[in-house]
Amino acid sequence: MSTIYFAKMNINEQIYDIYNDPKLLPELLTKIYAQLSTKASIYDQFGGRIKLFDLDKNEDNTTIIGNMGYIKEGEHSSYDPDNDTAVDIEDPNKMEYIIFYFDVHKEMLAFTTSPKMRQKAVLANMTSLIKKTTNIGVEFMLEPNVEELDNRIREFSILKKLKVKLVPPNGDKKEFADIYSLNAEKVQNSRATKIEMNYSTQQRAGLDRGSELVQDNIDGVKMGYSEATFQGKDMHGEDLILETSSDTPYKKHVRASDNKNRAVIAEKSRAGIFNIAEYRTKLRLRAKNNDGENTTHK
Repeated sequence: MSTIYFAKMNINEQIYDIYNDPKLLPELLTKIYAQLSTKASIYDQFGGRIKLFDLDKNEDNTTIIGNMGYIKEGEHSSYDPDNDTAVDIEDPNKMEYIIFYFDVHKEMLAFTTSPKMRQKAVLANMTSLIKKTTNIGVEFMLEPNVEELDNRIREFSILKKLKVKLVPPNGDKKEFADIYSLNAEKVQNSRATKIEMNYSTQQRAGLDRGSELVQDNIDGVKMGYSEATFQGKDMHGEDLILETSSDTPYKKHVRASDNKNRAVIAEKSRAGIFNIAEYRTKLRLRAKNNDGENTTHK
């Protein structure tokens, strides 16, 4: 089996321009769709070249399906059955690549991975390529599997530390402020585009998992506003760490034989993006029907 991961994109560098003029957001998204191209390359610290290729753009729904390649001189090895030995062939353009599906105006990226490009590397590469081709600064947050996240959090008998990394969202400022007790205007005035918050306690009982503060931060992860790290003890007193970005990502699976099948990847990606949007709509409606009370964990 191969895995498709999902990430939410937020405009980052120009986010406060969007707050001042909401019409700017669709303009920036249209620019990303139009200008993201195969022309730009970036390089990693090992001299590997990363670029996009074979881009197919659908103008009806501003989606892009394409490949991201990692190119670096290397060797191909094969077996020579006549001589019962290995044959190594030098290749100056040895490449491995992944397939991605980018729903630009829904601000969602779905992608496969490779040994040279794991989840965080793919997102860092896409961030750099968008910046280089469009001069728009973005930030991606891996989408969580909300059911798995809830199950893993229940493993904590004691929660000692909670670390949250968030970026100001493209969407509802009030929703963001309600979850994080952060006034969007005050954040805007500071010009901060990335925020980290740390909660910890020396009390033996740990942080109250059922408290509004902790539950709000869990909801923030589910809404795609943040990534979080939980630290504490399990019921046996053993140390327990949960990193939402690496331990509970939302995934779709395809057969290994379909790992390079663009039609299959696109179909699975569309389904995953729909499921994520559907859940978030239910989450917002639930909160609205309860006058903004946090009911998602009851």
